[in-house]
Formats: sequence, structure tokens, C-alpha cells
Amino acid sequence: MKSFFNIAVIVATVLQITACKTPTEAVIPSNNRHALTIDMEVSRVSFGEWHNDGRVSLVWSEGDCIAANGQTSSVANIDANNANIATFWFNEKVSFPANILYPASFYKSATTITLPSVQPLSTAGIGTNTLPIVAYIANEGDTPVLKHLAGVIHLRIKASSGEKQDLHPISKVEFIGGNSEQVCGDFTIDYENATLTPTSTKNMKVTVQMDGPLSPTEATNVYIVVPAREYSKGYTIRITDKNGHYMTKKKESAQTVKNGSIVSMPEFVFESMGFSLDVGV
Repeated sequence: MKSFFNIAVIVATVLQITACKTPTEAVIPSNNRHALTIDMEVSRVSFGEWHNDGRVSLVWSEGDCIAANGQTSSVANIDANNANIATFWFNEKVSFPANILYPASFYKSATTITLPSVQPLSTAGIGTNTLPIVAYIANEGDTPVLKHLAGVIHLRIKASSGEKQDLHPISKVEFIGGNSEQVCGDFTIDYENATLTPTSTKNMKVTVQMDGPLSPTEATNVYIVVPAREYSKGYTIRITDKNGHYMTKKKESAQTVKNGSIVSMPEFVFESMGFSLDVGV
């Protein structure tokens, strides 16, 4: 499938999503394994081409797996000529209606998925296995339309001018909902309508792990995947270096993070506001 992320220059959210192209589906008689071939024209975790209008393509990556009704596929067999298209193999025939989930590791039960509290850093794009995407296939042969369950907060962070690049090696960046919204852990999922319902308020923070210095000349990109929803009292971003110094940036008014959108905050410089002994994740 192809969907497009649309980047907003200031704190705003805009997005266009287009449906998948018609996929093919085949049963291999020789070993009874079932294959689903999905054309993701643009909707996955690895950033591909950036477009002049601010959209960014997402493509399948090596190692990707999907779950179909809880059954985990083999790793993606990506089309050599088009990284938007991948075939996933299953040891058992997929029954319909089928609930499709990417990444497969988020599957917990038929009605529950688990979003991670810790995400890896990928300055070139979204961290591996962080962006939940689903499809509901009512009947065999129907075209699956992959839909996003989350949005992305995009940060661009620099060191103070003239400082050595290794002065503030960043340890982590945290996202905290302004009204204690659940942003990780278990959610009830509706595949057909592509919605998540929080199950608790115990998981109120998402952490992106980092391990490196900031540059005073070139901004470090940090992408944080959070559930799509209205954050009624905004949110807080907390950046902590390995020496325990931290800085917070706040969005104090309501912010709606739309499905599959990127909220791009203005570039800023890391400047210590305090010291914390809690420098672990």
C-alpha cells in the first residue's frame, strides 16, 4: 500500500493517505503454505523518497513481519524492483475475515496489541518496529487497505553554538501526554475501523533511546511514535544527557495527532534546565 506522511513545518498535523493497490494472494499447493503479497506503495517504517510537497514515502524493510489473525509471517520477501511490495509467507492458510497487523511483535491477543514504551533511535527515519499499521480483509481476494494507528512527533535538536559535540551526549528523549494519556502498553484494537482504546493510565511515557552527541551545526532528527488521538493538554518533551542534565519543551495547548501524520516541532538548541539523578530509562 502506499500512504503518505505530510510534514507540517510548525506544530501542526497534516496527512494524506492513499489506499493500497490491489495485492495478489496465492496458495502454494506443494507445501500448503499461504502467501500474502502486499503493495505498500508508501506506508511503513523506513523512510524512502521525500517529496517536494512535504510528504515522505515509507517502504518495506528487511526483517519486517506481519501478523494475520495472530499468526506471524516469515520475514518480508521484498520485490527487488519495488520496495513498496513484499510477500509474506504463513505456515497455515490465512482464514477470512483476516486482521493484519504490522509489526507482528505488537500482537497480544485477538483484541489487544501492545505498544512499546522504549523505541530505538533512527535519525534517518522512524525506529524499527515502532509504527503500528493494520488492515481488515473481509473476504479472500479483497484488497487490503493498510491504515495507521499512530502519528509521529519529529524533533530537530542542536547543541549550543561553540560547544564541543561531546559535551552533552544525549541519553534519552521522552514524550509525556499533558493529561496523562496512555501512550504505550496494552490497547484494545478495532481492526475494521483502525482504532485503539486505552486500557489503563499506567503507561504515560514513551522513551527514545539515544547514545551520542549533538552537533551545533547540524540538527539531530528524533522521531517519536505516539498513538493517534487528541492530547487535550498538549504534551511534554524531556531530553536528558548522560550526565543527568535535562531540558523540557512543552506544547501546552491541545494537540491532535492524526493517524499517519508527522507533527514537526521547530528546531531548538539543547540547554540544560536542571539535573536529575534518574538518567536511566
